[in-house]
Amino acid sequence: MLVDGLWGEGPPPTARAALHNYVAQLRRALGPGLVLSRAGSYLLDIAPEQIDVGRFERLTAGRPRRFR
Repeated sequence: MLVDGLWGEGPPPTARAALHNYVAQLRRALGPGLVLSRAGSYLLDIAPEQIDVGRFERLTAGRPRRFR
């Protein structure tokens, strides 16, 4: 799915190796233990509070919405 999402119908012959390199770079950027390998796939193992939308939802929960 990731190869198809990145390169579409015509991935280059090096697509899988490139994907592994991208994941390695992501692991270095995020730190250890967040991007896991599971049965031929990857898992981003983070709590909702670790991403912007999770923080936003927590901070705005119960507040009235104001639109201008």
